[in-house]
Amino acid sequence: MPRALASQRADAEARRQARLEEQRARNEHRLSRQQSSSRQDPPPLSVFDLPPLLSLSTDGRMGRLRFFSVHTVGMAVLGLLMFSFLGIGLLRNSPGAPSVVPVALLGLVAFVWGLRLVVLRLHDLGFSGWWALLMFVAGLNGIFVLALLFWPGNRDENDYGPPVDDARLLPLLLSLVILAVAFAWVSPRH
Repeated sequence: MPRALASQRADAEARRQARLEEQRARNEHRLSRQQSSSRQDPPPLSVFDLPPLLSLSTDGRMGRLRFFSVHTVGMAVLGLLMFSFLGIGLLRNSPGAPSVVPVALLGLVAFVWGLRLVVLRLHDLGFSGWWALLMFVAGLNGIFVLALLFWPGNRDENDYGPPVDDARLLPLLLSLVILAVAFAWVSPRH
């Protein structure tokens, strides 16, 4: 009986030692992976990694500044086009029926284009494009857009591609000028 008990204890000790060795090997592997990933330089940022502006593809990422400037400039251009179509309808003294179709089509184009920009911005944050549905929740949509504007994207490569270089001065200045003109146009004149 004592030999059987000693044998059971030896077997249990051997299993425990094997588990400890296996756990130690896993921890060493995990540590070496973390050290090798921390030593790697981030991939160089390139303008060629940016998604095209006029496309229906939602592949890629878009940084904060590019999102702000492209969205502002694009919405200003589409707004001017819509007002011009409405103005043409009013000048022709028609009830406006002929100008409703182009305005509706431009509205649809603006909706799809803006939704695509939001999806690309969400990809920069590492989120799925389905989070863009928050734009349709009343009360949350303003907070959601502010989060997209101010929340920094992932610095490393994520599921949607490498980080993008979005620091372009000209589109940012152009969008700020457009915002200033729009604000001056709608502000009360006393």
